[in-house]
Amino acid sequence: MESTVKKNILVLIDWYVPGYKAGGPIRSCSNLVLQLKKYFNFRIITRDTDLNAEQPYPNIKSDEWSHIHDDVPIHYLSKTNVNFKKIKSLVLSQEFDMVYLNSFFSFYFTILPLFILKGLKRDKNIILATRGMLSPQALKIKPLKKKLFIAFAKISGLYSGITFHASTEFEKTDVIRIMGKKADVIIGPNLPKPVSPERLKRKKIPRELKLVYLSRVHPIKNLDKALDYLYKIDKLYKVEFDIYGPIENNNYWARCKQQISMLPSNIKCSYKNEVHHELTAEVYKKYHFSILPSESENYGHSIVESFVASCPVIISDATPWRQLKNSLAGFDIALNNPEGFVNALEEVCEMPQTEYDKWLEGTFDYAKRIIDDKEKIEQNKNLFETA
Repeated sequence: MESTVKKNILVLIDWYVPGYKAGGPIRSCSNLVLQLKKYFNFRIITRDTDLNAEQPYPNIKSDEWSHIHDDVPIHYLSKTNVNFKKIKSLVLSQEFDMVYLNSFFSFYFTILPLFILKGLKRDKNIILATRGMLSPQALKIKPLKKKLFIAFAKISGLYSGITFHASTEFEKTDVIRIMGKKADVIIGPNLPKPVSPERLKRKKIPRELKLVYLSRVHPIKNLDKALDYLYKIDKLYKVEFDIYGPIENNNYWARCKQQISMLPSNIKCSYKNEVHHELTAEVYKKYHFSILPSESENYGHSIVESFVASCPVIISDATPWRQLKNSLAGFDIALNNPEGFVNALEEVCEMPQTEYDKWLEGTFDYAKRIIDDKEKIEQNKNLFETA
């Protein structure tokens, strides 16, 4: 008879819900917890502030366990308690069967816990989700610092004996390339939030387009390229282009604003500020298409959220979401093919209502297949049952 005793899993992550500014890793971890909490007991240790924020989240209790979000125990650490002594005390006070880490490079929420657990010979059953941080594109950001740390990690054996969680075969290849062929890597695909897709209708006038960018404003997301594609479309098309997302790189945003100022009169572009990920569906409902020509996406939660809101996408081919046009759910285009993006934009601008309605239905069906994929949930269960 199968045991009904749930494993206790201690999760450490720099930022968790209600945070959103750190992007995908928050949603990847939260969605995993939401989908698997019926099978495992999760306890989460995280910060009480969002990325680059000064004030704690509203309506949370700092420095104590609570069940405020995702219906699991969460300990939100205040800034003064994000230190070795407190984290060691918290980790060692917990009864756990496994530890789940969510960053390759986090000092307080990966490296320190590993030193603590290894020092006390409690380093068995540790899983580390690299969250796309070992991709070639990600390693180009602060490359020297990362290269030196990886060399230190290998020499010290910091990651020896742990299991790496990769979300795709591509990410597994990245881990092995960096950590060696002996690295223990298990694939557990990223999971969507357990919500039902919406079959929505929108009015579409030929030669007019409402387009949205919803992501971090950072060079890796290529907002500048999206602006360049819009600059090049035929002047007979009328486009409303709205930008949502936290500005992480002020110099980059300054360049983007310069591009915005040079857009022709047929392109109306506005920055709409940040939006909490709980509200992204309401944003996507207002637009015909979304665009995200990013350098790479380990999963692309904002892309999936666009699908779920029946908003087809125009994205790069450096994501798991491929062959989209076959499903009438969007376009996935190589970044070395800028003309392909321009042509896609002109195609969707030209689209009449009857054709656009087919794309809405195609996107709804595509989202439904993603949400209803039970095999991916089983793969993630297997990650914690066998590691």
